[in-house]
Amino acid sequence: MANGKVFKDTDPQLRYANQKKYLEILFDLEYVKDQERFDKRIQASSTLIELDEKFKDTYLEIIERFYNLFESIYTYYSKVTTFLSDVNEGKYIEFTLDVISNDTEGKKLIVETLYHYGVMLLVLDRLIPSIVRERIITCYIRYMGGSASQLTSYVVALCK
Repeated sequence: MANGKVFKDTDPQLRYANQKKYLEILFDLEYVKDQERFDKRIQASSTLIELDEKFKDTYLEIIERFYNLFESIYTYYSKVTTFLSDVNEGKYIEFTLDVISNDTEGKKLIVETLYHYGVMLLVLDRLIPSIVRERIITCYIRYMGGSASQLTSYVVALCK
């Protein structure tokens, strides 16, 4: 009970109060542009260092899982565009875009492929707000450091 008010686990004020303490260590994509400035701010305070370590220990696995989701969406896009580009350039002897688009099953596959990518983007945008995606990616970059994925810059562009 605080100020005569009883909080429940589902009370949004309680959840916000618990989340508010992390705002000083969670950054948007501005972090990528000037990592040193943000890191210095954390390193200047033992309280922030401790909070950052606690956050990392508690949430790193979840951050990695979300980042892998973002990267998987980018990989799907990349593979589809590479395939379509290869077909267009004639790398497959039996197939061209005209042949695929004239075949009933080929048309369905192309449309379904693009549809699935669109659904992924819509669901991503609908269920994970932009600022949350940015903070997850920033945390991933901060905590993984040199072992961060080679696709990070592409994932940043996708999720921006």
